[in-house]
Amino acid sequence: MNYLIMLGSNMFYGSNGVISYVNNGKLVDFFKIREIYKERSTGSYLAIDCDIRDAGNKRIIKLAKNNPVASSDGLKIHCDKRLTSVEDLNGDLIIKIEQLNLKSNRLIDFEPLRGMILNHPFGDHIKNDLAPREISAALRITGHFNVGPHELLIEDDYLTVDNAGKLMGNFKSAEQGIVLQQGGFSF
Repeated sequence: MNYLIMLGSNMFYGSNGVISYVNNGKLVDFFKIREIYKERSTGSYLAIDCDIRDAGNKRIIKLAKNNPVASSDGLKIHCDKRLTSVEDLNGDLIIKIEQLNLKSNRLIDFEPLRGMILNHPFGDHIKNDLAPREISAALRITGHFNVGPHELLIEDDYLTVDNAGKLMGNFKSAEQGIVLQQGGFSF
């Protein structure tokens, strides 16, 4: 399967659906796609594993296939076929993972990416590179939470890591997964 994971307006394309971070020289999975919603498949739904912590590394919630296996008191968890979200008692969004509708399984047809390509100086080259690639699911992650020692603020149009400025409109191929490190993401 090939996934497009959107963090703000930043897009990461790859086959394993995992986001990790480095802790004492070892990779620790923070997020993993377990299943995707398939419209023509009865009983299918978006299922993710996710481990959310606060700035002091205290666990806020750990989800296994969308089910809370450990959590702080008073969280509001919402799940449906295409969405998993967690809010605090005040209704502030901690994390939201949503599977977006695809009109086509071709990556080049994904509308937000298409807009980026048209405005890019090397748009034709990028279009040719992406044309043969297929996409099984596109997921958008938003929220305000910590991953290991890193604070993430992800809005629909930007991403900040450790308050280091807004990252917007990037596309990266992350075939081996996405790794959060000091200063941003690597692949």
